[in-house]
Amino acid sequence: CSSDLATGGRGTGGVPEIVAVVEQICEKRGMSLGFIAIDYGGLMIERNLVATGRITSGSASDAYLPLKMMGDTLRYSLAAPYGATVMLAHQIAGNDAKQKPFHRYLTHLDVQGCKAFAENLHSCVCVNKEDPDTGARLINYSKIRYGAPDDPRGIIIIKRDYCAIDLVTDHYHVDEFAKKIVPKNEMGAASDIGNAGRAAAAPPRRLIPGDNFRHNKIGRAHV
Repeated sequence: CSSDLATGGRGTGGVPEIVAVVEQICEKRGMSLGFIAIDYGGLMIERNLVATGRITSGSASDAYLPLKMMGDTLRYSLAAPYGATVMLAHQIAGNDAKQKPFHRYLTHLDVQGCKAFAENLHSCVCVNKEDPDTGARLINYSKIRYGAPDDPRGIIIIKRDYCAIDLVTDHYHVDEFAKKIVPKNEMGAASDIGNAGRAAAAPPRRLIPGDNFRHNKIGRAHV
Protein backbone atom coordinates (compact mmCIF):
# COMPACT_ATOMS: atom_id res chain seq x y z
CA CYS A 1 0.00 0.00 0.00
CA SER A 2 2.98 2.32 -0.44
CA SER A 3 2.18 5.61 -2.14
CA ASP A 4 4.22 8.76 -2.71
CA LEU A 5 5.25 11.08 -5.54
CA ALA A 6 7.71 8.52 -6.85
CA THR A 7 4.99 5.91 -7.41
CA GLY A 8 2.96 8.11 -9.74
CA GLY A 9 -0.24 7.56 -7.78
CA ARG A 10 0.16 3.83 -7.40
CA GLY A 11 -0.95 2.58 -4.00
CA THR A 12 -4.25 4.47 -3.90
CA GLY A 13 -6.38 2.16 -6.05
CA GLY A 14 -7.57 -0.17 -3.30
CA VAL A 15 -8.46 -3.78 -4.06
CA PRO A 16 -8.88 -3.28 -7.86
CA GLU A 17 -5.26 -2.10 -8.07
CA ILE A 18 -4.05 -5.14 -6.13
CA VAL A 19 -6.05 -7.42 -8.43
CA ALA A 20 -4.43 -5.79 -11.47
CA VAL A 21 -0.94 -6.25 -10.02
CA VAL A 22 -1.61 -9.90 -9.15
CA GLU A 23 -2.92 -10.54 -12.66
CA GLN A 24 0.17 -8.95 -14.20
CA ILE A 25 2.50 -11.02 -12.02
CA CYS A 26 0.72 -14.27 -12.87
CA GLU A 27 0.69 -13.55 -16.61
CA LYS A 28 4.25 -12.25 -16.82
CA ARG A 29 5.81 -15.07 -14.80
CA GLY A 30 3.46 -17.83 -15.88
CA MET A 31 2.73 -18.76 -12.31
CA SER A 32 -0.09 -18.91 -9.80
CA LEU A 33 -0.11 -17.43 -6.31
CA GLY A 34 -1.12 -19.51 -3.31
CA PHE A 35 -0.82 -16.76 -0.70
CA ILE A 36 -1.43 -13.01 -0.93
CA ALA A 37 -0.65 -10.67 2.01
CA ILE A 38 -2.04 -7.13 2.22
CA ASP A 39 -0.52 -4.72 4.73
CA TYR A 40 -2.60 -3.04 5.91
CA GLY A 41 -6.38 -2.73 5.53
CA GLY A 42 -6.98 0.67 7.12
CA LEU A 43 -4.24 2.42 5.15
CA MET A 44 -5.36 0.87 1.86
CA ILE A 45 -8.94 2.04 2.42
CA GLU A 46 -8.04 5.54 3.61
CA ARG A 47 -5.79 6.24 0.63
CA ASN A 48 -8.46 5.02 -1.76
CA LEU A 49 -11.13 7.16 -0.09
CA VAL A 50 -8.92 10.25 -0.31
CA ALA A 51 -7.95 9.57 -3.94
CA THR A 52 -11.59 9.15 -4.97
CA GLY A 53 -12.93 12.08 -2.95
CA ARG A 54 -15.10 9.95 -0.69
CA ILE A 55 -13.74 11.15 2.65
CA THR A 56 -16.57 12.87 4.50
CA SER A 57 -15.42 13.57 8.03
CA GLY A 58 -11.84 12.42 8.19
CA SER A 59 -12.80 10.15 11.09
CA ALA A 60 -12.63 6.41 11.51
CA SER A 61 -16.32 6.18 10.56
CA ASP A 62 -15.41 6.71 6.90
CA ALA A 63 -13.66 3.36 6.81
CA TYR A 64 -16.26 1.41 8.81
CA LEU A 65 -18.28 -0.09 5.97
CA PRO A 66 -15.30 -0.80 3.67
CA LEU A 67 -13.55 -2.59 6.56
CA LYS A 68 -16.66 -4.58 7.42
CA MET A 69 -17.08 -5.71 3.80
CA MET A 70 -13.39 -6.28 3.10
CA GLY A 71 -13.63 -10.03 3.75
CA ASP A 72 -16.25 -10.44 1.03
CA THR A 73 -14.39 -8.08 -1.32
CA LEU A 74 -11.13 -9.99 -1.04
CA ARG A 75 -12.86 -13.36 -1.35
CA TYR A 76 -14.61 -12.66 -4.66
CA SER A 77 -11.82 -10.45 -6.07
CA LEU A 78 -8.70 -12.43 -5.13
CA ALA A 79 -9.18 -15.62 -3.10
CA ALA A 80 -11.76 -17.34 -5.33
CA PRO A 81 -10.46 -16.28 -8.78
CA TYR A 82 -6.83 -17.12 -7.99
CA GLY A 83 -7.37 -20.04 -5.60
CA ALA A 84 -5.24 -18.25 -3.02
CA THR A 85 -5.31 -17.69 0.71
CA VAL A 86 -5.51 -13.95 1.36
CA MET A 87 -4.22 -12.45 4.60
CA LEU A 88 -5.31 -8.90 5.43
CA ALA A 89 -3.33 -7.14 8.15
CA HIS A 90 -4.98 -4.39 10.17
CA GLN A 91 -4.28 -2.39 13.30
CA ILE A 92 -5.63 -2.40 16.82
CA ALA A 93 -7.42 0.80 17.83
CA GLY A 94 -4.95 3.27 19.33
CA ASN A 95 -6.58 3.61 22.75
CA ASP A 96 -7.14 -0.15 23.04
CA ALA A 97 -3.54 -0.85 22.08
CA LYS A 98 -2.33 1.49 24.82
CA GLN A 99 -4.70 0.27 27.50
CA LYS A 100 -4.51 -3.46 26.88
CA PRO A 101 -1.25 -4.86 28.37
CA PHE A 102 0.89 -7.30 26.43
CA HIS A 103 -0.02 -10.17 28.79
CA ARG A 104 -3.71 -10.00 27.77
CA TYR A 105 -5.24 -11.58 24.68
CA LEU A 106 -6.72 -9.29 22.03
CA THR A 107 -9.88 -9.94 19.99
CA HIS A 108 -11.31 -8.45 16.81
CA LEU A 109 -13.44 -6.20 19.04
CA ASP A 110 -10.22 -4.22 19.60
CA VAL A 111 -9.81 -3.50 15.87
CA GLN A 112 -9.35 0.08 14.71
CA GLY A 113 -12.36 1.64 12.98
CA CYS A 114 -14.68 -1.39 12.84
CA LYS A 115 -15.57 -3.84 15.60
CA ALA A 116 -17.39 -5.88 12.92
CA PHE A 117 -14.07 -6.33 11.06
CA ALA A 118 -14.14 -10.14 11.33
CA GLU A 119 -17.81 -10.53 10.40
CA ASN A 120 -17.06 -11.62 6.82
CA LEU A 121 -13.71 -13.31 7.44
CA HIS A 122 -13.12 -17.05 7.59
CA SER A 123 -10.72 -16.52 10.47
CA CYS A 124 -9.26 -13.64 12.44
CA VAL A 125 -6.00 -13.81 14.35
CA CYS A 126 -5.00 -11.10 16.82
CA VAL A 127 -1.41 -10.52 17.95
CA ASN A 128 -0.56 -8.30 20.92
CA LYS A 129 2.55 -6.25 21.67
CA GLU A 130 5.69 -8.14 22.66
CA ASP A 131 6.87 -8.72 26.19
CA PRO A 132 9.93 -6.43 26.40
CA ASP A 133 11.91 -9.00 28.41
CA THR A 134 11.25 -12.21 26.47
CA GLY A 135 10.11 -10.92 23.07
CA ALA A 136 7.09 -13.25 23.30
CA ARG A 137 3.63 -12.20 22.10
CA LEU A 138 0.15 -13.55 22.70
CA ILE A 139 -1.72 -14.79 19.63
CA ASN A 140 -5.46 -15.42 19.58
CA TYR A 141 -7.67 -16.74 16.81
CA SER A 142 -10.71 -14.75 17.93
CA LYS A 143 -12.73 -16.23 15.06
CA ILE A 144 -12.36 -19.51 13.19
CA ARG A 145 -15.23 -20.48 10.92
CA TYR A 146 -14.11 -24.08 10.27
CA GLY A 147 -12.30 -26.59 12.48
CA ALA A 148 -12.31 -24.56 15.69
CA PRO A 149 -9.79 -25.90 18.23
CA ASP A 150 -10.34 -26.45 21.94
CA ASP A 151 -8.12 -23.45 22.70
CA PRO A 152 -7.34 -20.96 19.91
CA ARG A 153 -4.79 -19.05 22.00
CA GLY A 154 -1.04 -19.39 21.95
CA ILE A 155 2.32 -17.65 22.39
CA ILE A 156 4.70 -16.77 19.56
CA ILE A 157 8.09 -15.13 19.05
CA ILE A 158 8.67 -13.15 15.86
CA LYS A 159 12.23 -13.50 14.54
CA ARG A 160 12.81 -10.08 13.04
CA ASP A 161 16.20 -10.87 11.51
CA TYR A 162 14.71 -13.36 9.05
CA CYS A 163 10.96 -12.71 9.14
CA ALA A 164 9.93 -15.96 10.82
CA ILE A 165 7.45 -16.80 13.57
CA ASP A 166 7.97 -19.54 16.15
CA LEU A 167 5.13 -21.06 18.16
CA VAL A 168 6.44 -21.30 21.73
CA THR A 169 3.27 -22.08 23.70
CA ASP A 170 4.92 -25.16 25.24
CA HIS A 171 7.84 -23.05 26.47
CA TYR A 172 6.25 -19.84 27.77
CA HIS A 173 3.44 -18.99 30.17
CA VAL A 174 1.42 -15.91 31.14
CA ASP A 175 2.28 -15.11 34.77
CA GLU A 176 -0.79 -13.22 36.02
CA PHE A 177 0.90 -12.25 39.27
CA ALA A 178 3.98 -10.76 37.63
CA LYS A 179 1.95 -9.53 34.63
CA LYS A 180 4.54 -10.91 32.26
CA ILE A 181 5.15 -13.70 29.76
CA VAL A 182 7.81 -15.91 31.29
CA PRO A 183 9.59 -19.17 30.37
CA LYS A 184 7.88 -22.17 31.91
CA ASN A 185 11.11 -23.27 33.54
CA GLU A 186 10.84 -20.13 35.69
CA MET A 187 7.41 -21.07 37.02
CA GLY A 188 7.09 -21.83 40.71
CA ALA A 189 6.41 -25.13 42.39
CA ALA A 190 2.72 -24.29 42.62
CA SER A 191 2.45 -24.49 38.84
CA ASP A 192 0.36 -27.29 37.39
CA ILE A 193 3.16 -28.03 34.91
CA GLY A 194 5.84 -30.21 36.42
CA ASN A 195 9.50 -30.64 35.57
CA ALA A 196 8.78 -33.77 33.55
CA GLY A 197 6.29 -31.87 31.41
CA ARG A 198 8.77 -29.09 30.80
CA ALA A 199 11.51 -31.48 29.83
CA ALA A 200 9.24 -33.24 27.36
CA ALA A 201 8.06 -30.05 25.66
CA ALA A 202 8.53 -30.12 21.91
CA PRO A 203 10.91 -27.59 20.35
CA PRO A 204 9.35 -24.36 19.00
CA ARG A 205 7.59 -24.84 15.69
CA ARG A 206 8.02 -22.46 12.77
CA LEU A 207 4.67 -21.10 11.61
CA ILE A 208 3.79 -20.73 7.94
CA PRO A 209 1.02 -18.66 6.27
CA GLY A 210 -2.37 -20.32 6.67
CA ASP A 211 -1.55 -22.16 9.90
CA ASN A 212 -4.16 -22.40 12.63
CA PHE A 213 -4.64 -24.06 16.00
CA ARG A 214 -6.73 -26.99 14.81
CA HIS A 215 -7.04 -29.57 17.63
CA ASN A 216 -4.56 -27.58 19.73
CA LYS A 217 -1.87 -28.18 17.13
CA ILE A 218 -0.67 -26.08 14.25
CA GLY A 219 -2.06 -27.41 10.98
CA ARG A 220 -3.01 -26.14 7.57
CA ALA A 221 -6.08 -23.92 7.71
CA HIS A 222 -8.96 -24.42 5.30
CA VAL A 223 -9.83 -20.85 4.34
